[in-house]
Amino acid sequence: MNQCLQRKGKPFLVFILGGILLSWKLLFGSEFLIGDKSVLVYQTKSRTQKEVQFVLRVARYRPDILLEWESLSHQGTIHLHRSAVQTAKIFHLHSFFEIGIDVESDNAMTGWLSADMYKELTEKESFKMKLNRMPVKMTLVNKGVFTLTVDKQVVEVPVIYVEDDRQGLWTFHENPENPILMAYRSIHFDQYLETISNSPDNKLRWIQHLAPIK
Repeated sequence: MNQCLQRKGKPFLVFILGGILLSWKLLFGSEFLIGDKSVLVYQTKSRTQKEVQFVLRVARYRPDILLEWESLSHQGTIHLHRSAVQTAKIFHLHSFFEIGIDVESDNAMTGWLSADMYKELTEKESFKMKLNRMPVKMTLVNKGVFTLTVDKQVVEVPVIYVEDDRQGLWTFHENPENPILMAYRSIHFDQYLETISNSPDNKLRWIQHLAPIK
């Protein structure tokens, strides 16, 4: 199961180096970086439809997370307050990404686990949260590596594999400062992070002025 999840995602990780840059060492001495204006491209494929892209552009990463998103036909912005980044017990896969919606959240996360979620999951190997407003139990089942291309170099990112009691399979980066969702599989669809761009030419499309840190 975990090997299948690991092979499913073939993300390419690249990041923009603007503002405060967060970095850490990966396995084999490689680096996995996230900074302001990083562009994350996910691929999503349902059981009945073709694969489509979903794009996140990070305007600020930590202490809060401010980003804009774009699907095939819609876009919006999301501001995850630092209280959510630290203590949220709610996680949203898609319900934050609705037509024409600009979201403010002080108690729920998307894209990344909160610090408390990650700590409880890695230390106790399970925890209960709300997934899209429904109670769910998450259980750590294994650890491994996720092969990525970072600035055109192939690296292996340490990850944790997680199951929920609703038949969902998750892959998160194994790092408390960046517990980002790498891949997700359910009975309805698959989603995986394909690229993160670090080009100096990356630009935000709709956020013209950064909101104050909340």
